[in-house]
Amino acid sequence: MTETILPGPRRGSVSIPASKSRAHRLLICSALQGRPRELICEGISKDIEATAACLREMGSRVEIGGDRIRVSPDTEARREGVTLRCGESGSTLRFLLPVAGAMGLAGEFVLEGRLAERPLQPLWDVLCEKGMRLSLEGRWLSFSGRLRPGTYEMPGNISSQFVSGLLFALPLLTGESDDIPKAGGDWLYSGAYLTEGKILGIVGESGSGKSVSAYSIMQILEKNGSIKSGQILYKGEDITKWPESRMRDFRGKCCSIIFQDPMTSLNPVFTIGFQLK
Repeated sequence: MTETILPGPRRGSVSIPASKSRAHRLLICSALQGRPRELICEGISKDIEATAACLREMGSRVEIGGDRIRVSPDTEARREGVTLRCGESGSTLRFLLPVAGAMGLAGEFVLEGRLAERPLQPLWDVLCEKGMRLSLEGRWLSFSGRLRPGTYEMPGNISSQFVSGLLFALPLLTGESDDIPKAGGDWLYSGAYLTEGKILGIVGESGSGKSVSAYSIMQILEKNGSIKSGQILYKGEDITKWPESRMRDFRGKCCSIIFQDPMTSLNPVFTIGFQLK
């Protein structure tokens, strides 16, 4: 069937699915705190279902009904023989692997699709250094051992999912712990060039710096962010040296950004091409 939609006014409503990134984190936080919670999550994906199933296996009560998720912590958690089926969800694996170590669980994650090919370094190394035993055979990732409190240090240019996993796990340890990002490491890219009429694509893991790079070009970093070195050249001029008054003229007229939520940046009544002219 072929449908043709012409430009013009539209009426109606659109159901926007919940953010998977936030839903994963809220679900895990609810399972780790001490009282029942109810979450509203419109559009529950397979990845969220995988996280819910793993949390059940780890000892929490998780019930999904429509767009409601009810979570109740359970103190009678299993300690051995836990099978955590995370499907193809890298978020589920990266978030819950440190939590399993903090709880002292033993078992295996079952990885589907190409999940076994996705990187777990340097999280793998720091977990083994702090007391976990890990091995990967095919689609089975076996784990055992309990994490020890202390200083957990990883490069500062890694996926935010690794950092979130540690932030879930470290408060569960008996003792003071710190999650410290190291300076340096290999950056995602250096020396990127974009000429008129060309398209440049930047690919990387979640949290690797793609959005921060765009914010840096537009000079709209958060207050705790700054450009320490390097140059951003526009027609031969380093815009990192420009005053804010000149950047205001630059934004929109010479360079624009469409954020990850296009509904806040684009008018659905008009075509994208019309708005980008």
